[in-house]
Amino acid sequence: MHQLSKKEQELSIENHRKLGLYIELKREGLKKKQQLEEELLKAKIKVEKLRASKLKHGLPEFNSM
Repeated sequence: MHQLSKKEQELSIENHRKLGLYIELKREGLKKKQQLEEELLKAKIKVEKLRASKLKHGLPEFNSM
């Protein structure tokens, strides 16, 4: 069985560390994306409630972008 040289071991450890960091950053990015999507959905719901309220009270509806 081939043993890794000290340099190969250091490179392997460094690669593992970088992979761990990448996975952590990816996970944080996905969490942030989910948070932003939830905020967007809440804002859309709020807009629809305002539209419904205005229609209920006979006010003119505003145009969305």
